Amino acid sequence: MLWVPAFRAAMVNPRESFALVPPRQLTGRTVRQVVRAGIDGDQIRLRWSNLFGGTPLRLTVTVAEHTARVTVPPRAEFVGDPLPIPVQAGDDIEVIAHVDEGDLATYHPSAHRTGQVDDEPHTSLYWLSGVDVARAVAPSAVVVALGDSVTDGDGTTLDAHATYPRRLASQLPGTVVLDAGIGGNRLLGNVIGEPLVRRANRDLFGVPGVTHVVLMAGLNDIGMATLFGEPPARAADLATGLDGLVTRAQAAGITPVLGTVTPFAGTPMPGFDSARNQAVREEINTWIRQYRRCAVVDFAAALADPADPTRLRADYDSGDHLHPSDAGATTLANAALAALPTTLVA
Repeated sequence: MLWVPAFRAAMVNPRESFALVPPRQLTGRTVRQVVRAGIDGDQIRLRWSNLFGGTPLRLTVTVAEHTARVTVPPRAEFVGDPLPIPVQAGDDIEVIAHVDEGDLATYHPSAHRTGQVDDEPHTSLYWLSGVDVARAVAPSAVVVALGDSVTDGDGTTLDAHATYPRRLASQLPGTVVLDAGIGGNRLLGNVIGEPLVRRANRDLFGVPGVTHVVLMAGLNDIGMATLFGEPPARAADLATGLDGLVTRAQAAGITPVLGTVTPFAGTPMPGFDSARNQAVREEINTWIRQYRRCAVVDFAAALADPADPTRLRADYDSGDHLHPSDAGATTLANAALAALPTTLVA
């Protein structure tokens, strides 16, 4: 039997200086979380992250009729014991954890699924960083979608599984597609989440069996520098970071696909839409379109308004002029599908 990653969530430090979703102290509370299996399996095991906790995490975890005690040391990750729960691709897995003891929760801010803390709804994931399944045959491929909020699915309909990695998965039966996006994350900057060039050690290279990565990053480096009082982003620095990730992926035997930075004209997000930022986006996208070391997917062109390529097309705009709608996410998935190797798509 092989253990295969069926779900992953990229985790964030609750003590960062800026948070789009406030961190939480949940000791004594019961947290219900629901994740979706990306492939069939005969058993499951849960992965827990206390990576950014300073004290031990102690949970009483229930999945179906199975209950177990989990202890995760501070600054560590933990893989639970196998549970005899068969799943099919697309099945929801409900995980109920009573927090017996815990520091501020290591978390994924926006899971785009509704859970509960006691009777209070929430849309984050707390400590639950992955699910593996046991199966006799390896998947045809394991694809990681690595990026920021556009990858993570901000702007898509809650609980509708409308994110672009989910839509891509629906077109690739037998392939696992893992969403490693973090809203607000930057390629090079330290907030929100670790820089993508660093967290890739865990969220890409630390995932067993990965065969392909679709990389889209740089949007927040361009747009959020003003918010944090930092020097403006430079396309040359973004190019160096992206090229380095491509090099590392290829050295690890992972096939990379590099995506352009999507439009953001008109967004009310502070500091994003400026003449300088538009020029940097165009410069890095020109560099990506001319890149020859791996396949390229022009996400920007796929979503752009034909009359004004700096803007999202109206039906692809979730309303904030930054994040794609459900239809926009489907378009991203179609573009990624066309850029992946024909052997994978077939």
